Amino acid sequence: MRAGSQSSRADATLDAMQSRLFTFKFRGPLFSDVLARVNALDDARRDRLINGNSGLQSVAWFVLLAGSALTVSFCFLFGVPDLRLHVLMTALVAASIALVLFLIVSFDYPFRGAVSISPTAFQVVLEHIRAEEALPQPTPGPEEPAPRATTGGP
Repeated sequence: MRAGSQSSRADATLDAMQSRLFTFKFRGPLFSDVLARVNALDDARRDRLINGNSGLQSVAWFVLLAGSALTVSFCFLFGVPDLRLHVLMTALVAASIALVLFLIVSFDYPFRGAVSISPTAFQVVLEHIRAEEALPQPTPGPEEPAPRATTGGP
């Protein structure tokens, strides 16, 4: 996602999960729950891919840039007697608007660039899952003795 493309390995893994799920013959409540969770996983991945590769609409950019230009232009209408103070005030307003626009550009594509969402959280979960898979399975305890058969009579 950082490069702007999706992982073919993740696609193959999700497809394999869905294909494997539909090979089960038991279609009870457990199947429905697992199917709902796999579908939720697929939906969340699709949402991340769409949100990661789509930025602000051009209309939003137009409004932001036009509003910025109007705000800086409005600063020239203030009647400040000292020209240096007027230029400093206008420059500070323009700098603050530029910083906000920089922040918007930085957050426009959340998975790319210097200011981005890192894959660290996903990697921690993956390491946790792998660590649980590596744990030895608990051995079954000794079986409890079977109840004694009682005979009816003295």
